Amino acid sequence: KRPGVTNATRRRDITAVSSVLRHAVAEGWIDSNPAMLWDRSVIRETRDPIVPPDDDDIERLARHCPATFGDTIRFLRETGMRQGEAINLEWPQVDLRLAEATLLRTKTNRPRVVPLNEQALVILARQPRHISRHTVFHADGRPFKNYASRFAGYARTVAVKFRCHDLRHKFAIEWLRENGDIYRLSRILGHASVKTTEIYLGYVDLDPAQNPAQRRWSQGNGDGDG
Repeated sequence: KRPGVTNATRRRDITAVSSVLRHAVAEGWIDSNPAMLWDRSVIRETRDPIVPPDDDDIERLARHCPATFGDTIRFLRETGMRQGEAINLEWPQVDLRLAEATLLRTKTNRPRVVPLNEQALVILARQPRHISRHTVFHADGRPFKNYASRFAGYARTVAVKFRCHDLRHKFAIEWLRENGDIYRLSRILGHASVKTTEIYLGYVDLDPAQNPAQRRWSQGNGDGDG
């Protein structure tokens, strides 16, 4: 009930509490799980409008960061990977010949293959390899620590107002605008259902002049056609 707590957080917290109580019931410590009495379907999640960042802002932020850290930003923009998937990527997962990366540790725990476009391959080609570790984007061989807070700190410094996850949104919208295959996009993003991917359809064909989020995106991408 605390002000500022989102419905998504409330739903996740109730789910977590219910899991603990379910175990307590199984162990015989309590007789019932009171969290099961709460209908989480009435706690509707609301999403902020998607505002894909301009390429100029992305590049300005990337240039401000240490070289390898900046390349993680560019790589996220080109692949649509989640933050953790990219910073934990290892060379054995990358097939440069086939231009694809196989992600093993994913949010849904289901491995998936992500295609690598020309820009992503260029980014990978300039990454320094560690003598004994396989991490692609690394600080002395290890994945970056506190990536999210560091990203936010760099973004504040250069006054760009987008989140790391917005790079994933940008990839998804541009994929649909250029390819139109929502089912393949859903597999690339690792969504459990194509219904999750459908949120991007509303940002593909709208007239930029009628949609502030779409207008800000198109202004950073020439004529707005992706």
